[in-house]
Amino acid sequence: MDFRYLSQAVTIDENQCQKILDALKTFHDHKHEIIEHGGHQGAKSKNILNNWYIPKLKMMQSVVPSIHQDPAESTNNQNYNPQICRYLDRIEKCRYFHTATSIAEKSQMHTATGVGYRNGMDDGVDDDEEADEAGDLQAAISDIWGTEHVVLNFFKKAELASLSTTVPRPLHTFVVGSTTIHLNFNPSLQRQAIDDVAKKFCLPDLRAALADYIQQEDLPFQHLNNWFKVRVQQTPHHSGSALLPALMVNASPPDANWNGLKGHVVVEVRLIMLPVSPPGRTLPWAACFLTYVHCLDIVPQQNGSALERTTQMHVLKHTMRAGVMPFRDILPLDQLHSFTHIIPRFGPVADTRLTPQNSSKFTQSFFLNKYIDKDFYHIISESA
Repeated sequence: MDFRYLSQAVTIDENQCQKILDALKTFHDHKHEIIEHGGHQGAKSKNILNNWYIPKLKMMQSVVPSIHQDPAESTNNQNYNPQICRYLDRIEKCRYFHTATSIAEKSQMHTATGVGYRNGMDDGVDDDEEADEAGDLQAAISDIWGTEHVVLNFFKKAELASLSTTVPRPLHTFVVGSTTIHLNFNPSLQRQAIDDVAKKFCLPDLRAALADYIQQEDLPFQHLNNWFKVRVQQTPHHSGSALLPALMVNASPPDANWNGLKGHVVVEVRLIMLPVSPPGRTLPWAACFLTYVHCLDIVPQQNGSALERTTQMHVLKHTMRAGVMPFRDILPLDQLHSFTHIIPRFGPVADTRLTPQNSSKFTQSFFLNKYIDKDFYHIISESA
């Protein structure tokens, strides 16, 4: 996976080339162990193979030399026009094939087409209400080739909102470094009593956490507006002018410009909220979106590295208070910098209570999945 992600980077320098060679060398240094443990088997026979006669492995040796090569040297410098036309013809055939397979897949799954977001300012209409589902043939083609299938520019939306004098404050779409954060205009739960929110989200220490955050024992507010999810959009690691699709971060009840991890912490978002000022008063806290989070610690490894030896991923565990309760914290929403993906680390035996909804509650150790996204991979790898 490291070889694949490194070699598919948009821009590759000498340092990157060396990392590609190191990743390939690591495989060749340990490939005999895979055979010894029966990990290399035939696709059909399922018999253990004692060789590595795989053409793709041989091709991998030519990746770095090809990067160093001048592209013009690999061409015949003849008949430019016919070769260009042949290339475009093949691209068109690939696109037709992709269209046919996508239509077949959509017909089987009966999935919805792309969401038609507006590029205007936040005008009080929730984005979720703009989704238009369709399953017919024409809708499938429009989803693949049509102009509606675009990446919504939340950076532009945040810029327009910040320049407007009519958009309500605090802004629900704003930029923090290379990240844009977007909340729906209307909260999922409006003007809820703090104790009711604590009960609904199973957060018994919510009131105490808020008191610690504002450093006042008696809270000057008694109600919260709550959001179940927030959208996060970033610019690609190698190309700041492009846009990545916005990702959804969900506030998860317990049962149910940044530089990697340096100076950052991995957290589970449990609640997204905005304090509501009492009638006749305007509190400074009512202008700041907050999150209730559970913190995850990075576990140092025995080899002195921050990465686990086999998977080459960070190992995380819940930060515990007095060894019993998960350590909680209140963080401003604008400190959220990136979506992350954690994988339960089961060990020899998995807990029988585990389900997709409660795996973060009953699992004590996790892997930070750096392979979930190539941009995330490069950021995390450079900070490891």
